[in-house]
Amino acid sequence: MDPNALYRKQPPFDTDSLIALPDTEKEVAIAVMVEGGEIVPAGSKVIWPYACSR
Repeated sequence: MDPNALYRKQPPFDTDSLIALPDTEKEVAIAVMVEGGEIVPAGSKVIWPYACSR
């Protein structure tokens, strides 16, 4: 599994398949936790592993 694929909500998840995707399908929104504990966007199950500041 490609580490960046953790943030995708649908397959593919392996590196070779991700490389083969068109550029428009390679963009992935990464959820974060801001200082104070708020998760953006709310309800995300996988977040960036470091707290962010606004």
